[in-house]
Amino acid sequence: MKRLAYPLAVTVTLVGFFYTPALAQQDSTHLDLGYISLNKKFTQTITIRGADLEKMPFTNLNDALRPWLYGTWLQGGTVQYVVDGNPVTNVNAYSIYDIEEIVLVQDAAALMAGGQGQQQLVLVTTRRGKGKQGITVAAQTGLINANSNGVKTETRIYHSYYANAYRNWDKFSAGVSAGWQRDVMPLEKDPGVKINTPYSLQRWRLNGYFDWRPDSHNLIEATINYSPEKQLFDGGDLVSQQNRNAPQKLLIPGVRWHSELLPGLKNDLQGSYLSSTYKESDLGSETVTTPVTGTQKSQLQVNVNDKFWWARDRLAYTIKAGDWRIEPAVTYSYEHVKENQEYFSQTTLVTGSNPFPPPNNVNGSTTAINGKISLLVPSIDLSWKDMLNLQFGSATILSDHSGKNVLPFASASVDVLRMAGANPNNSLRLFGSYAQRNLLFEGGSLAELSRTSSFYYLDLASAGAVNGIPNTLLFGTGAGAIPVVNNNPNPTFWVWTTGATLSLAHDRVRIQYTFEHRNLAGLGAVQVPGGAYAYIERQWHSTLHHFDVRAKVLDQSNLKWETGLNVTLLRNKPDSAGDVQFNPIYGDIAPAGYSPTGGWVNRLQFNRLTAGLDLLYHFHETINYGAPQGTQHVNSVIVPNLYIGYSWNSFSLFAETRGLIRNSKQDVMDSRKFYTIGGKWSL
Repeated sequence: MKRLAYPLAVTVTLVGFFYTPALAQQDSTHLDLGYISLNKKFTQTITIRGADLEKMPFTNLNDALRPWLYGTWLQGGTVQYVVDGNPVTNVNAYSIYDIEEIVLVQDAAALMAGGQGQQQLVLVTTRRGKGKQGITVAAQTGLINANSNGVKTETRIYHSYYANAYRNWDKFSAGVSAGWQRDVMPLEKDPGVKINTPYSLQRWRLNGYFDWRPDSHNLIEATINYSPEKQLFDGGDLVSQQNRNAPQKLLIPGVRWHSELLPGLKNDLQGSYLSSTYKESDLGSETVTTPVTGTQKSQLQVNVNDKFWWARDRLAYTIKAGDWRIEPAVTYSYEHVKENQEYFSQTTLVTGSNPFPPPNNVNGSTTAINGKISLLVPSIDLSWKDMLNLQFGSATILSDHSGKNVLPFASASVDVLRMAGANPNNSLRLFGSYAQRNLLFEGGSLAELSRTSSFYYLDLASAGAVNGIPNTLLFGTGAGAIPVVNNNPNPTFWVWTTGATLSLAHDRVRIQYTFEHRNLAGLGAVQVPGGAYAYIERQWHSTLHHFDVRAKVLDQSNLKWETGLNVTLLRNKPDSAGDVQFNPIYGDIAPAGYSPTGGWVNRLQFNRLTAGLDLLYHFHETINYGAPQGTQHVNSVIVPNLYIGYSWNSFSLFAETRGLIRNSKQDVMDSRKFYTIGGKWSL
């Protein structure tokens, strides 16, 4: 079975290239999760247009999505992105101008697509040019400072520039885009410090696509992304100097082939390759007087090389019998990840009497990750009219694996209002789902952009401390750390969800509730006598409640107002007692109470005027500030996005602020404030 599954699928696909009596196109009725596909009408989701995020300056998409989705709990460890059906990618390699739509999938089957641990699954659809041809140019620039609570910082400049062009012919479509972005972290003003290069990130994005329709039966898509970036810093004073240079290059080519082999028989073949190289060089010097006067020099070198191959073939057949629709499908996927990490650091004390001393405190390590996974996922999708749906299947691990090899999943949905014959303009859908998943790869970074802590403020997941324990203790070995053997090296994770979506007046008002319960595992730190920490693999349970209300309050030709309010409650409980601090657990840890977080988003259009206001909040959160402040309860409220714009046909201008309004103590965003202006022109 392991040897025959993939060649058989490819053979069927090749046959379909020459015998296809129906029009092949992308399937808009399903959600492509990469490893599996879900019926779009019967899956609970939240959809965000890429155009609604264009005005906000950000280098990490999580920053823009927090007011729309899970508030401060939307972190690097709580979201997994799939771009155009490709789970092997990096969403930050795409400009927001290249993104058409963003969809949060609230279904347990998302666990099958890599949303393990606490991760939720978010699908991203990139934009294709409409019409015969077009050009778009966009720019945004402005000032950044981090003045707050009596602290005065430098004022730096943010830059973001973008351009794209596309052309559509009868059988061909092509488009290219290019963007450059520079983000900075202003430092506190100090007359004794000279900053030659501030903490900054410079990122280039180059994207291209080529679509070929050789006949009315096939569609072949080719894409390529190249995203190099640099993190830089150079500065210091008479006592210390620091220099950081961390470049990274990310390359992601891919190809996809949609076809119909017979009436109702569809095939989707897709493959991609990811290559990333990351190099970090940190040099520092500090004048010390104890125990010997001299200059202490430090050096850090990090090299990481990632390579990832991914391919899948999905074959589905649609059968219609009266009001019933039956779709059996089988998906085969293969992935191969290789990652090599090299780490080296040393500290040397240079004195006048010994200008060339041997280094001390030398540390170095090399880590290699090499894994292959083959999955076969058969499934059946049953639906009756637009009112009832049941989908179930399993993922069978064909490659060598120490854990459970057959992982089931199932989803069900029913529209109780339409089943009862109510007004067809309204609907009330009830959802339920269950899935299992193994931890297939224990390691592998999948080449995340901005992987180091120098730009930690771009993603709060790597900032500060967790319950008072610094992240350096949680991620490193630390002095005196005691490793603890994991007795369950490859557990099976599970998740089940239930929810409801009420849609009124042709979806002008949508009210949603989702409940999710899952188990997960990860590395925890237990303090032992002597101040050291022992590390242990511990099982946890995670409970999530999510409420979301979206409404088109005004929907006239010259006056539109769309608004949305959401709240998330997330809490975790360990399976066994003990003082275990866990990272990256996001949310509240039982028995502590819930700390609600979420956002309020608004988009307004009046004739040629446009405006937007987003609010982000997190109430009753407990933060340990350390001595002398201790533990405090914090209620965070911040406006991460406020803009006003004016449009003339294909040209628009806007002014935007980020973080301008906030309370003094908050934990939902970094302390920076943006004051930018921008524009967009399309032809």
